[in-house]
Amino acid sequence: LSTLSRTHRVGFSVRRADTTGKNPGRGNSTSHRGLMTWEPAGRVRDRRSSKADESTDVSPAADRFHALMRRAFDESPVGMLIAGLDGRFLKVNDSLCELLDLPRSAILQSEWRELVHPHEIAYGDELARRLQGGNLPFASATARMVRSDGTMFWALLVISLVVDDDGSPACFFSQVFDVTEQKQGEESLTLHASMVELIKRVATRANETNSIDE
Repeated sequence: LSTLSRTHRVGFSVRRADTTGKNPGRGNSTSHRGLMTWEPAGRVRDRRSSKADESTDVSPAADRFHALMRRAFDESPVGMLIAGLDGRFLKVNDSLCELLDLPRSAILQSEWRELVHPHEIAYGDELARRLQGGNLPFASATARMVRSDGTMFWALLVISLVVDDDGSPACFFSQVFDVTEQKQGEESLTLHASMVELIKRVATRANETNSIDE
């Protein structure tokens, strides 16, 4: 994605000129390990140097793949976000902005704790700790989120941890679904079931009272 660089650990060798005269026309090969970063322009850069290696081009297929991934993120009908380990938003798509009724600039200046109901924060922090600790491959949770006008809606969040090449936590990726209607439907069914149960208890109590009177 555009805010993240894709880094690969690669092996390479440097051949020095032979100054001993023992192997004319050949060089002494020394192996090295280095970090190469794919640049957006399609060049490979040695992270120890400020110069791009003009002789090495990234495959056009790789460029196209990353362009498609960025487009899939940006144009998805599902709210999507990338957040830092501190909870601050790094990248969001249009669908999430519409869901929260907030401009992108406002979301990127905030963190997730500011956009959820206060009662959801402790559980969210616990999920983040478990993901970073490697105890969960991913997590899903239903939480109350807050729109710009103060109204709340129910959201299903599917969260995964993105790790660096060395396996250390880098950021969180999450998809956000509005499940308010489903949640309200569940609550209506629960309320209906409770009312039916209450009516049954009242009817049973009335029958028992009538039997005693007789």
